[in-house]
Amino acid sequence: MYMGRLHTYRYALGMNLSNILKIVSIILISNPSLAIVKAKNILIPEDPKAIFASDNRRDFYQMPMKFKNMASGVGSWTSPFFVEEIGNLLKLDFPTMTDHYALCPSEKFAGQVTSMISCTGFLISEDLFLTAGHCMVNAGSARNEVTAMCSDFNWLFDYFLKEANQDILSILPKENLANCQEVLFAENTGEDENRMDFALIRLKTKYPKRHHFKISKKTITPSMPVHIMGFPSGLPLKYAGSAFVQNMRKGPQYFEANLDAVGGNSGSPVLNDQGEAVGILVRGNADFYVDKSADCDRWNLCNTTGKRCSNGIQEEDWNNGMHIQKFSPEFLKLLAPYLN
Repeated sequence: MYMGRLHTYRYALGMNLSNILKIVSIILISNPSLAIVKAKNILIPEDPKAIFASDNRRDFYQMPMKFKNMASGVGSWTSPFFVEEIGNLLKLDFPTMTDHYALCPSEKFAGQVTSMISCTGFLISEDLFLTAGHCMVNAGSARNEVTAMCSDFNWLFDYFLKEANQDILSILPKENLANCQEVLFAENTGEDENRMDFALIRLKTKYPKRHHFKISKKTITPSMPVHIMGFPSGLPLKYAGSAFVQNMRKGPQYFEANLDAVGGNSGSPVLNDQGEAVGILVRGNADFYVDKSADCDRWNLCNTTGKRCSNGIQEEDWNNGMHIQKFSPEFLKLLAPYLN
């Protein structure tokens, strides 16, 4: 169930007061009910997910060409506190995964940077952008309004590695930073099988040359191959395939798949083999577990059903697996006026 996981900001240990206040502001903006600061440790909620069987996540330069050509239409939710415009370029003030999440240095992607913000979104037209509902509203619904999560955060395009060990902290053009104009609709309502978790926003700038994802009209079937692109834990873009639909669920809103994803993939496009969007990833099992002997965190690896994970928790029914928001009748009814 989507509850939001509290994660200790050990990165704050090396921060000056100015940067600590920046993170406190993010907490207050995105979660007004939560603002916990305890002696150099800052806590912030995240949407948990997990890795299934083996970790199939790949960087942009390792992606299949078909999906690589679509990556320009995927954006990472980003705080303006950590992105500075210098001339025509953006300077990203992002720490490494080890510094921020206390990820064990031997873990995959431990040395890569993280935006510290946990959402993904994708273009479906020049200025229309889909994401998870909980990325735009803490709870409830929104219609044609500017929510705090819309006005106080940006979306960063082309945040990916074109080669191994590339330094991307000061090479992205400022045109890659998009602003949310308004939330056309958002739903973060209901419980369990009936929970709706989707949002459509309009960006202030049009992007005719970026990839626009098509909404699939094909029927979702058990064992159907699926793929995902997004920004797990705020990392540069990651692609994961070698996954399939494993549970269609009883309700109208979700299906499950064994996609490798973690917090930060919320709002990611879930794609069929043709690259069409069949849903939006919204939640799953826990991201990390604490390796007490090494005093650091490791990725939470689960079996293909998501019921047995390396954190020792055996999840059942609603609490296991990776949940993907369908383009349900309620969703499509809201989306229809904006589709060509």
